[in-house]
Amino acid sequence: MAVKPLKVNLKQLLESYTNDRAKQRAITPVLKKPEVKRELAMQIIDAIVERTLSGKDNNNKDFKPYKTHKGQPWKDYVNSLIFKIYKGGKRKPDLKLTGNMLTAIDAVKIGLNDIEIGFNDKQEADKAEGHVLGTGGHGGLPVRDFWGLPDKKTMDAILEDVIKGYNTQRIEAIEILQSEQEVEVD
Repeated sequence: MAVKPLKVNLKQLLESYTNDRAKQRAITPVLKKPEVKRELAMQIIDAIVERTLSGKDNNNKDFKPYKTHKGQPWKDYVNSLIFKIYKGGKRKPDLKLTGNMLTAIDAVKIGLNDIEIGFNDKQEADKAEGHVLGTGGHGGLPVRDFWGLPDKKTMDAILEDVIKGYNTQRIEAIEILQSEQEVEVD
């Protein structure tokens, strides 16, 4: 079993961003473009990874270090060679022991009206589930629920950035085409 993909309904995202129907009508065609959906997914992934690397969970609370868990049932993991090689116990938990799990997060579906963010590797998805539920490793791990979409403020900023970036690219392309036409006339 692995964590389920995170689903982003683009209509709901837009309605959450603005109540202004005119803005929604203006933005909707842009959100239908595959390259915009892909960029939106990539920025959401970046925000999830950034939050996780800062040692924060899905609710923006610090991850618990291994030593605070009752009974420490993951002693085998803490004593493992890989944990020692990557100096896992010497730093704030950030779920980046090898980096494989966080780099396996990807846009697993770009649909007509939604996007799904998940893992492109089953082993890493299973590892993520172990962190989210506290069931991974030898005898369990402390719960570190990093798997969730960014907060509303971050999602709004991402949407705004993607829309502005798309519009800037279009304007630059138009300006380049116009300048080439002007050169040809001279």
